[in-house]
Amino acid sequence: MKISKFDPKYQEQTKKFLLDVWENEFDYGGLPRPDLDDIASYYNPPQSGFWLALDQDDIIGTIGLKDQGADICHLKRMAVAKDYRQQGVGTQLFNTLKEFARKQGHKTILAGMVPENTTAINFYKKHGFTENDFVPEEIIAVHDSICLKYSIN
Repeated sequence: MKISKFDPKYQEQTKKFLLDVWENEFDYGGLPRPDLDDIASYYNPPQSGFWLALDQDDIIGTIGLKDQGADICHLKRMAVAKDYRQQGVGTQLFNTLKEFARKQGHKTILAGMVPENTTAINFYKKHGFTENDFVPEEIIAVHDSICLKYSIN
């Protein structure tokens, strides 16, 4: 397994992977996801980025970081394939994102989610996220009612 910066050759495979996880596995269908139509442009460097966890040439995990200005960034599109969970893939993806955010000068990472996504909430809290006092509408998706915050040292 390796973590790689997003390569546009994985555009369709990445979109299919994420939609399969959210819509088929977790039943989070019908939501707008315009960033998945052109991942390279939406998560464009230098302040934003997108990474893939690959096993050979198969996507087994994803994570994205979107610059929001004012030293704030938004963690998006974190997913790990069912057969690879609890094996450190999510931790490696998050560590890659966290190091990138630190190098770019970000001070805060925000992540939004629905309360039913207890697995994600527990993962984030285990990795140092705390509950944010408010859910910023300009960052968080329509159905998200929880916003977690990670302060970068």
